[in-house]
Amino acid sequence: LEEALRTDRFVLCFQPMVPLAGIEADRELGSDHDLWERQLARNPGSAAKYEVLLRMRDAQGELIAPGAFLPTAERFGLMAEIDRWVIDRAMRQLREARGGRSIVLAINLSAQSLAQENLLDYVTDRLVRYNVDPAAIVFEITESRAITEISGMQKLLAGLRTLGCRIAVDDFGTGFSTFAYLRQLEADYLKIDGSLIQGLPDDPLDRAVVSALTSIARAAGKRTVAECVE
Repeated sequence: LEEALRTDRFVLCFQPMVPLAGIEADRELGSDHDLWERQLARNPGSAAKYEVLLRMRDAQGELIAPGAFLPTAERFGLMAEIDRWVIDRAMRQLREARGGRSIVLAINLSAQSLAQENLLDYVTDRLVRYNVDPAAIVFEITESRAITEISGMQKLLAGLRTLGCRIAVDDFGTGFSTFAYLRQLEADYLKIDGSLIQGLPDDPLDRAVVSALTSIARAAGKRTVAECVE
């Protein structure tokens, strides 16, 4: 991992977030890879939004999935350094990808990064260095971390939002304490946990839970993102 950081062997992948407006025009969704482009065409005012995902290249150049190296990075205290690598490269990509449609990137922040007092300074430095609109960056935090560390993170999240960045809470809906802290969470987006989304076609209870979550989010003035829609 340390060598990968030194020799730049990490790779960013970009997973699109598909806007739903107008999707009813597709009678059979199937596994059509053009769906994303059709939905962007139906929503001309919507930014092209992507979640930034991380891979690592091994010595032979093969891509390694994050599940194979991120737990080790957490164990040995390397996540904050890796997160900074991701922030730097993602903003550099934004600078190079400017075109007709605006782009928004969602970047995951680990617990180790959230514990660093100078993270806000680093983000500010990279926004200025690459001349990136802060509104083009969404930082994702996991619900469990947001709930357990809410008092300590309020200042950081408020600072990121003051810069103009936005905040998403990942895995929303998996904890019973979620609703008690909903008003306090400095969040713009709530990402509904994939375990609930995957049950939508067949499980009436999952449908009721997801319906309730989206209604609550809407009442709180927050947008929702569904995980595992494939």
